[in-house]
Amino acid sequence: MFLFDYQLLINYCYKNNKLFYTNLLSFFAYLKKIYYFCSELEIIYNIKNLVKMKTTTLILTAAVVATTIFSCGKKDDSGDSKTFSVSSTQVTLVEGNNTTIKVSTPASGIKVTSSNENVASGRGLDGTIIVEIDGKKAGAAVLTITDHQKNSAKVNVTVSKKTSTVTPKGFEVKSDIIFLKKNVETDVTGWVKKGSGNYTVSTPNTSVVKEAGKKNGRLYAIGLAEGTNGEIIFKDIDKGEEVRVPVYVIAPFTATDVPASMAANDVQTFNLTGVYNTGTLENGRYDRVTITTNNGKAEATLVTNDVKNNVGQKTGEITTAIKITAKQAGEAVIQLTNGDGQSLEIKFTVTAYVANNYFNVDADGVLTIKSGVRLPAEVVLPSNAKKVARGVFEGQTQVQKIDFNNVTEIEGPLYTTDRNGFVQEVGSLNKVILRKVEKIGYNAFAQATNLKAIDFPATLKFLGQSAFLRCNQLKAVAFRGTTPPVGINNNGNVSGNAGAAFDTDGGNRVRLFIPISSAAAYQTALNTDSKFRYLKGAQGVDWYPGDTHQAIVDIANFDKVDFSKL
Repeated sequence: MFLFDYQLLINYCYKNNKLFYTNLLSFFAYLKKIYYFCSELEIIYNIKNLVKMKTTTLILTAAVVATTIFSCGKKDDSGDSKTFSVSSTQVTLVEGNNTTIKVSTPASGIKVTSSNENVASGRGLDGTIIVEIDGKKAGAAVLTITDHQKNSAKVNVTVSKKTSTVTPKGFEVKSDIIFLKKNVETDVTGWVKKGSGNYTVSTPNTSVVKEAGKKNGRLYAIGLAEGTNGEIIFKDIDKGEEVRVPVYVIAPFTATDVPASMAANDVQTFNLTGVYNTGTLENGRYDRVTITTNNGKAEATLVTNDVKNNVGQKTGEITTAIKITAKQAGEAVIQLTNGDGQSLEIKFTVTAYVANNYFNVDADGVLTIKSGVRLPAEVVLPSNAKKVARGVFEGQTQVQKIDFNNVTEIEGPLYTTDRNGFVQEVGSLNKVILRKVEKIGYNAFAQATNLKAIDFPATLKFLGQSAFLRCNQLKAVAFRGTTPPVGINNNGNVSGNAGAAFDTDGGNRVRLFIPISSAAAYQTALNTDSKFRYLKGAQGVDWYPGDTHQAIVDIANFDKVDFSKL
């Protein structure tokens, strides 16, 4: 940068005063040393004043003046002559425009960073005095201006949406995106706000816009490729100027495979098609889908995917689906509105949850699931169920919560009928309620990777090997019985090692909550081949923040734990 700025200075002097130009060259070495501390505007200003002097005066004062000029802004060890400040901390501009602010600094080397480069950015024009701010997209951003001494100031930038484009000769066209339908003629005459009155419209890409032209004094365009972005060109014939306006060809706005009914507490996700996407960031999002109405029978949230730039930085989000949770029995209505003006109504019946609608229970109390049933996200097992057979929940990976109610035995792997096979990961399951269970078999909850806590009732007597295999988010395990359970192997035979149920491999620290009076007994029962192998002795209170040791904690503290923060 020095050589470029220096050459401008030399050229100016050469054109305006040859003698001063000759003398200035002698200061080149000195100039190169101290230019770092000077601003271009300061130098040019002073040089312009100098060249107005008479030649003889210049010769006599060149050295003195040069020293004065080229020491501008140089830091004085005895103290700064200036304080760091900016001429404005609040800037408002229209997208596509720019403005400048002045910086006062005792140092040099201005650096500008933005909290949102997609909205606004800045740069130092001369290194020390002027910062130019560019408004890129409607929204807000904070610019941080820092000098070499790490003095800094923040500038709040608000960028408003550009409503129109005006050419140098006064041809004005609205900047709002034009929404077109496939094979449907759309009147776009109203986009022209000011001009000569003699206009045409055309398209640069017939694969997106089928046709654009003038008919009976009206300007029109016809879309072709649904879900794509393009542009049309407005031209003022008399002024010889043109303006390009973005267009989007509307695609049908739909939700795929929404059922006629959902059970209360069920949660399902449905893909959305035809989501309007401009391909440019606006307010941190690429989509413009909103949920406009909901009668309370169901809850809905939009599902988004991150949009990243070519270096992997997140720049926004785009809506891909809608997640619906059925809440109350009745007719559910969810209204969506897309940014291209389309509305989508999702309607279905919410049925009351009745366990007998999903499960069969035989005379021995053995529970199975009815053929073809899709369980809701939260289930409560029938009160007459006493035993859950192996593989009952196979394929039901959408289940998030299971209340086992009066069940006393869970035979084995819940998600596979294979006696010894590994089950698929069931990351959806995040809570189980075990009220009266006495026996939990081999691999029962294996690969339930989102389980964070297990609360065993005092009734528990037998705990199967690898019952919680690879439950890698498990943070807390509570035993309420004063007598520890006995371990059993994959054949149901007593092994004596109940700790083998917790062979997790996620490296997490599991806290053990037990009756403190039984600490010694639980250490004996659990400290082999388990996450509790390094138990450090009984503690009367819950673990403290930052404690990384596994510990025995009094069961009285279990109900006080906020597992959402674990």
